[in-house]
Amino acid sequence: AGADAVRATEATRAKLWALWRKSWAGLEKAARSRVEKHFFELRSEVLANLDRVASQIAPPGSDAQARGRVKFYPDKKRDLIGELLFDLGPAGDKLLATFRPLVRAAHQLGGEQSMREAADARGSDKPDQFNIRDPRLDALIRGRENKLRDVDNTLHRRLAGKIAESVDQGKSVNEIADVIRSEFNFAGKRAQVIARTEIGAAVEESRHVGREQAGVPLKSWLHSRKETGRPSHASTEHDTTANPIPNSEDFTISGTGVSCAHPRDSRLPAEHSISCGCTTLARYENDTIKAVMDRYLSRGFLTWESLQRRNLNTTTQGKDAEPCPSNPTD
Repeated sequence: AGADAVRATEATRAKLWALWRKSWAGLEKAARSRVEKHFFELRSEVLANLDRVASQIAPPGSDAQARGRVKFYPDKKRDLIGELLFDLGPAGDKLLATFRPLVRAAHQLGGEQSMREAADARGSDKPDQFNIRDPRLDALIRGRENKLRDVDNTLHRRLAGKIAESVDQGKSVNEIADVIRSEFNFAGKRAQVIARTEIGAAVEESRHVGREQAGVPLKSWLHSRKETGRPSHASTEHDTTANPIPNSEDFTISGTGVSCAHPRDSRLPAEHSISCGCTTLARYENDTIKAVMDRYLSRGFLTWESLQRRNLNTTTQGKDAEPCPSNPTD
């Protein structure tokens, strides 16, 4: 009977996690699409640069075979590689411009999730309003934008290295084009990881701030059941389900000594944050595990789609609403 109870509890937690994960899946999909489009546009820019300078990068007067090889003069090599690369500043600005509304939407979703969960806990049908302009969020948003700029910085460095290596090997223009395509294919495969990590982080940041605004006293960890389910994160759930910690304090990830306010905290090293699918639950003094599960499963989590419909209805009625992307799947 005891083993059956454990399995039932695990099944309930797995169901709860799946509901939470689904709540922001639409935002992640939109973010992935925009990152993929960004990489495609950068690839087109770099390949166009290669076509533009191809005629300038073989020594004049060389034979036909030599003209088909890339032979940079040593003193021009750095300048010409620079001409091939995408313009880093405008690229980063463009990525932020297309990604920023989704990060803001993720922050609104996470915060309003916590406000509604707090209302459910006190038996109210009217959640308090989440303050999206909370100064704490401004700093978090800036930090998230710095991480997004690192996406292009990393790609820029990798491209420079691969192109320089290709030049040193005497590869042809067509071969260098293949190297460029390969690097962007690699980058494209990272689009889902970037979207999941950054959007998921924004949701969780505002879940934490929302609990603070709502006066939630305690929190516990709920680990990912399918996405990079790290054993230490599962152990953290076990530890904090039995003994929730104050919302104002940091979790210590079990067996690691690593601390964080919530999953995907910007302070976490990559091995604990990349593609992490964990979340946190609002907890109260003397609540039982069954009471927590029943409370959450009775209404589930506020979803991005529900929030979007609500905002649309509010706007239609002529009231003020926080701006969110009207069609996040574009």
